[in-house]
Amino acid sequence: MLQEKLKTVRTILYITENNKKWLEAQPRGQRTRIVNEAIQQLQNEKIRKEKKQRLLNTLDNLPLYATNGISPKAVLQAERDKKTGL
Repeated sequence: MLQEKLKTVRTILYITENNKKWLEAQPRGQRTRIVNEAIQQLQNEKIRKEKKQRLLNTLDNLPLYATNGISPKAVLQAERDKKTGL
């Protein structure tokens, strides 16, 4: 199996003693992969949370439109019908 070699850099990390013991118990070739995957997972989670918060903020700040007592569902359906020509 061929894997793309990504550019890597050497760094110093300060981890707890328990994490160090656990990491040392992992196969030598897997340690860097484990750390990189954990960091990537945290990055993805943070990005997902930020996107969710932006979406919720957008929904909370939508402009209000007068519907003259018509339900929003009916208004949306009418707009869809206009676009599809029904």
